[in-house]
Amino acid sequence: MSLVCLFPFIERLAPNDRSAERLQLQSDMLRSQLSRRLINRFPPKFKLFTTTQTQPPNSFSSLLDLCNNPQHLQQIHARFILHGLHQNATLASKLIDTYASLGRLCVCRQVFNSITKPNTALYNTFLRSLYKFGEFKKTLLVYQEMVLKSMYQDEHTYPFVLRSCSQLSNVENGKKIHGHVVKLGFDSFDLVGNALVDMFREFGNSGNVHELIEKKPVDSAAYWNSLIFEASRKGEPEEGFRIFKRMRMERVEPDSVSVINLLRASVDLNSLKAGKLIHCLIVVTRLCEDLAVNTALLTMYSKMGSLEDARLLFEKMSERDCVVWNLMISGYSRNGFPMESLEMLMQMVRSGIRADLFTALAAISSIAELKSLKGGKQMHAHVIRNGSNYQVSVHNCLIDMYCKCNCLIAAQKIFDLVTDKSEVSWSSIIRGYGHWNT
Repeated sequence: MSLVCLFPFIERLAPNDRSAERLQLQSDMLRSQLSRRLINRFPPKFKLFTTTQTQPPNSFSSLLDLCNNPQHLQQIHARFILHGLHQNATLASKLIDTYASLGRLCVCRQVFNSITKPNTALYNTFLRSLYKFGEFKKTLLVYQEMVLKSMYQDEHTYPFVLRSCSQLSNVENGKKIHGHVVKLGFDSFDLVGNALVDMFREFGNSGNVHELIEKKPVDSAAYWNSLIFEASRKGEPEEGFRIFKRMRMERVEPDSVSVINLLRASVDLNSLKAGKLIHCLIVVTRLCEDLAVNTALLTMYSKMGSLEDARLLFEKMSERDCVVWNLMISGYSRNGFPMESLEMLMQMVRSGIRADLFTALAAISSIAELKSLKGGKQMHAHVIRNGSNYQVSVHNCLIDMYCKCNCLIAAQKIFDLVTDKSEVSWSSIIRGYGHWNT
């Protein structure tokens, strides 16, 4: 397939399904003076709007699932307000998640603060967003607010709070929150228990770590998974396999978490043979239909450079999400097969899977290797249309691509737009000028 035939497909990265039409319909409906005023003056004085729900929340919830453009999201948000859905905690949670996925944490905070009666699920969503963006101190402050308001905390609250304590090395707060967890009985949940283990490991408190692990029943997979994970975290993948051998001697059946940890250990050992043995175990234990397990397998084959095995696995997978496609696209790109990477991208588009930021990064890298300025400009246009051009990683990738295509004017323009320049940004533009001068 020639390059001329290849790149017109890239220009149509948005899936050709009815989701785009639905979003466009919402966009057309909202191009009124009132909607623009609501968006520009966000957050509005919600008390001026009726709380009567004139439209089913489910229809808006499905729109949020389809939305990956900040401008469209603001328009849908304005429609929430117009239909009196701005105090719906469930929709607000989904709205915060969507804004967070687009990197708009400041708007997430505004949405959260606008809810007069937030519930536990809404708090958990906001805590997750704060943790995701590295706002660990604010995560603890929001948790403290929950406690002061006598809000009910559940098993989904504590993982983000405990991991924030780990990141801040806040031993005093960590021990207090551990007390809350034990008092409420949430230490029996795997998510919370693993977060506690991680926290005390970060604090260097091995006694608490072993105490927490030993509380788990020896005949449960969770006990052995904790040991394998701990060995992996210490950089001892061989010890992880020894623990797994003992686990089998105790006749404990491995689960999806077990094999995912072992696949990571295989990568750490740089052993394709070990990875293939775990693949056989996955087939025998009938875990081959688990998407998380298949994703870990695909990651292992891709990182080990075994692209033939990765492709065979990919073709057999009954379920493929955006992450799976990205693994194949980036795998080909990283291992020196840019044309195959872009062909995989076209298949992804035809299958109706929506491309995201990581898809664009891998595609731009492949285009840079092919030194195709035309394809690079098309991908740049796609990035702008989909609202991904505010990411520093995208800017760096575009700078590198334009430099390799000998278009330093475009590279310099993008470099000048980057407000938070990283070492990668400077290295890319310096390397471009160095190549140009030689």
